[in-house]
Amino acid sequence: MMLVIKHLLGYFILLVSYVFPRISTIWVFGGENNAKYLYYKLNEKAADINCIWISKSKEEVAQVCSLKYKAFYLWSLKGLFYSLIAGRYIYTFSVSDINPWTIGWTKRVNLWHGVGIKNVEFKCKLGPLAKKYNPNSLKSRFLYPYLFFRPHLFLSTSPLMTKHFTECFRISEDRCIEAMYPRNEILLWAHDQIEEFLKRYNKEQELDVIEDCASYSYVYIYMPTWREDKRNILEIIDFDRLNQLCIKNNNLFLFRLHPNTEINLDMLVSYSNLRIIDSSCDIYPILPFTDVLITDYSSIYYDYMGISKWCTGEWKANKKGTIAYRDYYNKIKTKVNVQFEKVKGHSGDKYNDMADMLAKKACGVL
Repeated sequence: MMLVIKHLLGYFILLVSYVFPRISTIWVFGGENNAKYLYYKLNEKAADINCIWISKSKEEVAQVCSLKYKAFYLWSLKGLFYSLIAGRYIYTFSVSDINPWTIGWTKRVNLWHGVGIKNVEFKCKLGPLAKKYNPNSLKSRFLYPYLFFRPHLFLSTSPLMTKHFTECFRISEDRCIEAMYPRNEILLWAHDQIEEFLKRYNKEQELDVIEDCASYSYVYIYMPTWREDKRNILEIIDFDRLNQLCIKNNNLFLFRLHPNTEINLDMLVSYSNLRIIDSSCDIYPILPFTDVLITDYSSIYYDYMGISKWCTGEWKANKKGTIAYRDYYNKIKTKVNVQFEKVKGHSGDKYNDMADMLAKKACGVL
């Protein structure tokens, strides 16, 4: 009964939201990685846009406010006010990242949160999600109306993914913008630049992991994707043996599960060379400090591959940053024998330290 009452109240707010005029220079953001990275960047680069973070978590609101940025709890008076007058909603899953009941006439921009072979949203054929995204289901229409509001713009990473996403979200190709995910830009940065970014945004958890990585010869990270059936995908692992192998070879083995995965990993705390990365931790600044990614069909696989493949031509460079990255490689590859090999930061390697220094000079840090 309470669920019905809450939804009826929500529908009332939704109707009211269409009365409010929208201001095109007010953009509200919500969700995770891509939305957060774009929010940070626009706060620094776009003075003409009033960027506001909306969250269900009061702790997250406090963290963003500590950076001197605007952030509000979604059901606070200011959170509701800005959600009702914002001209743009920028999110990574659906408008529920912000507030599904306040969308009115706002323009919706879905940055999404991954690429790959999985069928998502309306292309799901099996399991609970297929029922949830069934447009013929009155129950879904009533409980999840926000799922049926199409985005006005959708971020895609390639023509191949544009075709995939138009089918998954039932949108036309002209709604897709092909560009790099905001979260992936950090993968092209020098290690010192990443650490400066983490300090700037008070990301102590990520800095702790990076500091741990520096103590080991090799760092592995295991990142399986989410399973709808919620089965325990770690039950086949012999953690005792894995830890002993890591100790023997001075390796660190990181576990980072999908945020929706409900598996208790507290038993790993007792192992010296196995570490759990909390799902709230931003994984993207950490990836350049690891040596091997172990995954299945998670889209993190494609993010991890890009560092070398844009240079070698295995991936087509279409965007400003990747084109500049590729062109510089092509300019020097005939003069210098370039091989892509992971070298641990702060390891005392002469040429790694020299590369860090040159990167700092290029960025104006030195």
